[in-house]
Amino acid sequence: MDTYVSDRFGDGLLVWQAPPGTSLAGELKQVVRRVRELLGEAARPTICFDRGGWSPKLFRQLVEGGFDILTYHKGPSALLPRAAFFEHVFVDEAGHEYRYLLADRRVRIAYDSHKRYFACRQVIRLDEESGHQTQIVTTRDDPDPSLAAHAMFSRWRQESFFKVGRARFAIDALDSYATTPDYLRRLVANPGRRDAEREVIRARVELARRADRRPGQPRGDTDRHHRQGRLRGGESQGRPPGGTGTGTGGQGAPRRSPSGSDPVRWLHSVRS
Repeated sequence: MDTYVSDRFGDGLLVWQAPPGTSLAGELKQVVRRVRELLGEAARPTICFDRGGWSPKLFRQLVEGGFDILTYHKGPSALLPRAAFFEHVFVDEAGHEYRYLLADRRVRIAYDSHKRYFACRQVIRLDEESGHQTQIVTTRDDPDPSLAAHAMFSRWRQESFFKVGRARFAIDALDSYATTPDYLRRLVANPGRRDAEREVIRARVELARRADRRPGQPRGDTDRHHRQGRLRGGESQGRPPGGTGTGTGGQGAPRRSPSGSDPVRWLHSVRS
């Protein structure tokens, strides 16, 4: 298993081998250590990765380690009305313009059986032709959300790097036919038990909510859970970071974000 770290243009920076079955979430911890050694303690890089690295608990660790995160939202999320989206224009380093219909808001993501929450920013892109909404979560606080959206959708550059690497440098070719014995005592999670445990957690949460709704019970905890549920579902009407409102309302002129106004070090981490 190979782990690659690329820059924002998709060019490879680091690569190392990991044991079979290693998760992307686990490898991101190695990315933090190796990138910090490469860039120094003063830098605050942004790590961009796909849903394979989804872990709110890990997100908190990355942020505490001096990194920003950028990834797709994993799991169901409430759809927003058309009035919540505004047009933004991003200009890349080559002068090309990209137009996005974006909504921008703050959310809290629950983890550890809803005992803890990770606060972040959610940028949603609307495709008017299909009606599809793509949710992106990040801890960056750039005033214009088009920077985060463009960086997330530019991960195809890394795929181009792999395509060229396979064709010209045989990065997927075997360099040896030597084998090593498997470690038979290695523990592997049972997918069936994992899914069953999730169902048990959902059932316990539902029972707790129904118990709170019994006549004569105080409503304080129930109201708090409902407010958190609305916030996690993306229905919060809060303003986005930086004070640039994108709440419901009329449509205005496109917001522009020249690429040169805020140079960013984007690090894309994937497994091939």
